[in-house]
Amino acid sequence: MEIWVKWMDGENTYGPYQAVRGQPIPWVTKEANVTNATLEVEVRATTRVSSLSPELSSLNMEMESGYKPEGEWISPGKDISAIGEVGNSRIYWEEDHVDPSKSALEVFVGYSEAGPWIPVSNKSVIPGAEAGVDVTGKTLYTRVRGISMDPGYTPELEMLAWEVSQLTDIDLDNHGTANADAIFTGRVVNATNYLQIVHIQTGRQILLNYSFKPGDEFLVNCETTEIRINGSARDGQRAFDLPSRWIELLPGYNSFEVQPAGVAEIFCDWTERWL
Repeated sequence: MEIWVKWMDGENTYGPYQAVRGQPIPWVTKEANVTNATLEVEVRATTRVSSLSPELSSLNMEMESGYKPEGEWISPGKDISAIGEVGNSRIYWEEDHVDPSKSALEVFVGYSEAGPWIPVSNKSVIPGAEAGVDVTGKTLYTRVRGISMDPGYTPELEMLAWEVSQLTDIDLDNHGTANADAIFTGRVVNATNYLQIVHIQTGRQILLNYSFKPGDEFLVNCETTEIRINGSARDGQRAFDLPSRWIELLPGYNSFEVQPAGVAEIFCDWTERWL
């Protein structure tokens, strides 16, 4: 006894293909769209003994739709107790929407695998881990929910990341209600071929490519766009390199990262502004 299948999709015909017990239905793949297709099943029976006839007791086929309107994923929890008092936090991701009107992604955070879940926006502060909050005893979870309104569209999450930094001396508090231009001054304590100052909240950075020696002093004035190394504006302009962008302090806490670590003592001044 043999089972043969044939697919018809409009004017196109695929098969017949012989089916094998317990194996996938021929021609159908995960990428196949059978929305308008018709499946024809043929049973071929033969016998060599006239007194015996083959009998088919049952014939079962199963197909599961590859289209799921909704799906979700919950990350393993990450203990953030060691951070203690938070200096800054943010969550951010990259997503791919062929058509945002037909698919969507929703991201949530929580402090238990069972929730409650708090919706978040891309590049936003993490609820429950805002600046000044003590997160001792907390474990952070993320939950992603994908929604598709059309079988031809699937939301794709390219990357999801979050960061929670500890409150330290490099966390500055701008009490003003408007952005303020940063003015950096510093002295190099260890030789380095570059110096990079990164503003965590915006991702903006100042990159100076220069053969610094211990004792070298520098100025980066983001308000006047003045850069000097050991008093030389010429050396400062030559050192200023891409992807540098002038840094503004946001209202509230501002965090910085200096690379390479431990190469310089850096001070930041600004004038508070009010709206």
